[in-house]
Amino acid sequence: MASQAAAHAAKCCVTVSGRVNIAFMHRRELLRLVKSLAALGVIAAAALGALSGCGDGAANSQAADAKAEHPPVVLLIFDELPAPTLMKPDHAVDAERYPNFAALEANSTFYHDATTVSDATFAAVPAIFGGWRPVGQHQGKPDREIDMKHTVFTLLSPTYKLNVFEPISYICTRKICPKSTHQDLIPARGKENPGETTGRTQNVLIARTEKAIAAIKTPAPGSKPVAHILHIEMPHPPWRYLPTGQAYRIFDNDKPGLVNPPPTKNDILAGRTQGPPHWIDDQYIVDQGTQRHLLQAANADRILGVIIARLKAAGLWNDALVIATADHGANFLTNELRREARGKSLTQLAGVPIFLKLPGQTTGAASSSSVTTIDILPTIAQQTNLGKNWKFTGIPLNVARPTAGPNVRASGARAQVRESHSQFIAERDAWLATLARRFPAGKEALYRSGPNQELIGAPMPSSLDPTPSGQRAYFSYPPTYANMNPKSKLISAYVSGRLEGVPPKQDLALVVNDRIAAVGRSYQDGSLVHFSMIVPPTSFRKGANTLALLAVKDGKPAWQLGGVGR
Repeated sequence: MASQAAAHAAKCCVTVSGRVNIAFMHRRELLRLVKSLAALGVIAAAALGALSGCGDGAANSQAADAKAEHPPVVLLIFDELPAPTLMKPDHAVDAERYPNFAALEANSTFYHDATTVSDATFAAVPAIFGGWRPVGQHQGKPDREIDMKHTVFTLLSPTYKLNVFEPISYICTRKICPKSTHQDLIPARGKENPGETTGRTQNVLIARTEKAIAAIKTPAPGSKPVAHILHIEMPHPPWRYLPTGQAYRIFDNDKPGLVNPPPTKNDILAGRTQGPPHWIDDQYIVDQGTQRHLLQAANADRILGVIIARLKAAGLWNDALVIATADHGANFLTNELRREARGKSLTQLAGVPIFLKLPGQTTGAASSSSVTTIDILPTIAQQTNLGKNWKFTGIPLNVARPTAGPNVRASGARAQVRESHSQFIAERDAWLATLARRFPAGKEALYRSGPNQELIGAPMPSSLDPTPSGQRAYFSYPPTYANMNPKSKLISAYVSGRLEGVPPKQDLALVVNDRIAAVGRSYQDGSLVHFSMIVPPTSFRKGANTLALLAVKDGKPAWQLGGVGR
């Protein structure tokens, strides 16, 4: 009898595609039902623990403890992090490159087919906080056509102690978040192009992010449950961070390969003084942009590792509801818009990761469910037993739904842009295959971009051809290499400069301390021809360093174009 009743109560779980268990009953309602049955002697009290929660795959067997009616909540929103950035072609996280996202994957359900609802932070983040589809975005300001009475902050604040860092949106009010920094940062972020960040603003954002992470501590006995809600501005440009957390100096154009056309009418209505940036038709320099993005994503992984470590040290990790996602993706295809969901850019902008770790979950699962970022707030309400009478546009992540493709608010077009599920998956998987070819798994591959990669690690040739007349390389700020510390927080790992008498698309090799440390190709940037390459910090030595830029012909170093310290 007890087993039959337990099985009846467990009908709150259904199976999708034979592999993912889905909870569609509110946890509080389920617990109330089970407790009532137990009180009547219909089921054994021991069944309470077995029926305290339902979830996807492994989440079902690792359900939250029934005693934790209001578990700790952790919501992490990374900025401009496409799901394919983290993934291998088999859809699993690249554990070598992103060990902390892989650790989260091993303790959560990874929704690898998840999509955002907007290509712009000012609409995408409020959509996560409020569970609404954005209606519009005007003049670089957050979507105001929203229900401010029903947000993650109003849901949790009566019951939870909040630690919030949301530097872009206005959704957490001053009453709930008196120390919020968004109004201080909005003017600096996106003055010319809404959604872009200056290096100075990025420094402020990182410092304040670190302060918010430092606030993750063990709660005092008898205190309110805690909720940590952090919008982390990584791996959003400017791209200048390495996996180590070190920043690199940029003396030239910080995003070569991107151009801005004159503004259209929609651009002007959106508050832009120029058209949205798009990539030029130069695969090498677009690949370098991809490389710098991947390096910065590895730094985002490092930050995630710090957060997980603090949650564990505070005794919160095991019992916490942890959700990690991104506001939107980014495009790295030549001749396409970098940040607007139009044309071929839609797939790259739409796909975002969502990781859902239920309270008590210790094993991982994967889901191909067509979830979106507006399903996050209903999930938090479900798992915290709050907002029972609230109405949401989305539904909890672990609830079954039909297969659907992206439905994204395109900020530039000011319209909804859609794509079939089959097209989205096909284009996403094609991009995963391309990424795997250009940047094979592991962190070391992130420093190997460009032609003739087999030259990396080779010694400086003992003899070279004479330099053709009129050809010369000018390194940007050579004095920086005269006295270096490879372990400093700021390092000159982005080696760049301009070329004289050298045509675009000339293969190059960069020698650092008598060994080839990077390879590349010259490119047109405005009216000048430039070079730029990322060098691993391990190539430098403390003190003075020597550099040489070599022209490569037929796959071999041919002549020297310029140098530093030699």
